[in-house]
Amino acid sequence: MSDIPPPAVKFPPPLLYLGAILFGWLLDYLLPIPAISLSDDILRLLGAVLLLAGIAVNIGGVMQFKKQKENVIPWTGSEKMIAEGIYKITRNPMYLGMTLIVIAVGLFFGNYAVMGLGLVAAIIIDRLVITREEAYLEARFGQSYADYKTLVRRWI
Repeated sequence: MSDIPPPAVKFPPPLLYLGAILFGWLLDYLLPIPAISLSDDILRLLGAVLLLAGIAVNIGGVMQFKKQKENVIPWTGSEKMIAEGIYKITRNPMYLGMTLIVIAVGLFFGNYAVMGLGLVAAIIIDRLVITREEAYLEARFGQSYADYKTLVRRWI
């Protein structure tokens, strides 16, 4: 492992996304937030499609970490830079996948609060987690990572 300290991520990101779902349901229960005005069948179909997409993107990211024998926990260091598979499309497939899953849950249940908080969670992840991870990766892998950033978008 290198002498560069790992990213200073202070919390497990999946908990933030779970919190968005739970707090969204609580807000929907406590406040008169109107339901999404599409038929239940359309909402469930859209929710299911996004849910499957989110799961697939997550699995793709985790599989690349496993293939490279890297740890998916964001506050650990990395021995290798991963830039293949799903990482050719997005630099953050697991965060993208979790965001899609939360939005899918909101759609499936017709809940604006869950969907909105899913987007808020993505912004928090972008600012408090991804920026720290990217600073670490750039310090660790130098120009290789800087070049990768010019080729692949942070989200999609």
